Amino acid sequence: MKEKRMICEGIIKEVENSAYLIGGKCSRCQRVTYPAKNVCPNCLSEEIDEFLLGHVGKIYSYTTTMRPVSKLEAPCTFGYIDMPEVVRIFAPMIKQPDEELEIGADAKIVFGELWQEGETSVFGYRFEQVAKDGGVIG
Repeated sequence: MKEKRMICEGIIKEVENSAYLIGGKCSRCQRVTYPAKNVCPNCLSEEIDEFLLGHVGKIYSYTTTMRPVSKLEAPCTFGYIDMPEVVRIFAPMIKQPDEELEIGADAKIVFGELWQEGETSVFGYRFEQVAKDGGVIG
């Protein structure tokens, strides 16, 4: 049986059979950050509460490289996703070879295996463009 580990501890939380990215929300100025910070970058308060981010954002920008990046095989696509909580997340994206991504299109977070290291499955998240009809493109 394969072992599982998260790409980074403390960034994903499971709640009632659903996973969420864990951000932080400043108690003083309400600024949301991801990942959570110990000090608010807006007002310098240390009063930060856990804040679970939503699952859908908008594609701000993306790029595809034809070379492997770290442990991800080429071609691989990365994007900046603007979340409704006013946070921009840089993450790998799921993109089919013949698929065209659209700036401003909805993208949903997908949690799952990113790669394998020997007998260990490394889990994390990626984003996937959502079709205008609500389905997934590709």
